[in-house]
Amino acid sequence: MGSSVIVQALGAVLLADFASGVVHWAEDAYARKDTPVVGKWIGEANIEHHIRPRAFVTRSWWASSWDLVLTAALVVAGAWWLKAL
Repeated sequence: MGSSVIVQALGAVLLADFASGVVHWAEDAYARKDTPVVGKWIGEANIEHHIRPRAFVTRSWWASSWDLVLTAALVVAGAWWLKAL
């Protein structure tokens, strides 16, 4: 039983890392300031990060991470709704 939990945890970490990499790639490849819906919030910050890499750390934690918190909340709410928690 113990090794099963470890394998599941490792799989979850690897899946989360892969998903975050895909999202970061999509931001780099497609998000621009004028991208509908996410351009102002995500595209602009992503472009600034690539021009001035340390700009990310000059903001508060909330200003830099609100989109991640929202995404995590939606994933947890979806898992709860599907009774998959």
